[in-house]
Amino acid sequence: MAGQKEKIEKTNGAEMFRILMISHPYTARDNFLGKPITNFLEKLGAAVIYSDSLDHRVARGLSQRISKSLYWTFHKELVGAVEFYRNLVDGIVFLSTFPCGPDSLMTQLCQGRLEGVPNITITLDELEGEAGIRTRLESFIDMLRARKTLNPKP
Repeated sequence: MAGQKEKIEKTNGAEMFRILMISHPYTARDNFLGKPITNFLEKLGAAVIYSDSLDHRVARGLSQRISKSLYWTFHKELVGAVEFYRNLVDGIVFLSTFPCGPDSLMTQLCQGRLEGVPNITITLDELEGEAGIRTRLESFIDMLRARKTLNPKP
């Protein structure tokens, strides 16, 4: 968590976007799945914050604000990270692997509660081309840029 807090503080007032990546660590930190996405977002000027870096007990407690009936412990931690970081980031990337049904449910639950927080869902499968993912991420960052231009934070 210390590294994430420093990343947030370092980007305050900077021309960078803080992006929360909501994903299982084995996907987000995988050299072939998540790392290329993180590297590409950083190339586009984003600081990526990983949901699994938040203290797990804190995250599970915060998840209660969004849903008291989540079954899976790890999804409670992901939902809690959304609740913790939602006002500290410029956007959220939900990164999941096909066909993870519980991830789909958790993503839908969170997106319904994220009014005003830009977010995108990237579902990885063996048919997904890297060019398509890059195009979607570029569009997402372009949207954040336009939003920041129209509504600069004091």
